[in-house]
Amino acid sequence: MIDWQRVVLNIRQKRSLATVSRDINVGYQHLSRISRGEVQEPKFEAGIRLLDLHYKLCREKHTPMNIFSD
Repeated sequence: MIDWQRVVLNIRQKRSLATVSRDINVGYQHLSRISRGEVQEPKFEAGIRLLDLHYKLCREKHTPMNIFSD
């Protein structure tokens, strides 16, 4: 299972959540909840956009070991 919290936190190290929210067309509050672990996973389309952005910004961390939970 993808660790969405880790994905969002990795992205947040590169860009603000406000910027990410605009870039991938997902509400800031929703991203904030994911980063705090309050939401376990985004909707499918948002998840795809998050993973694409993660790959673009955090390529060194975009590995199964870093984005999948145990």
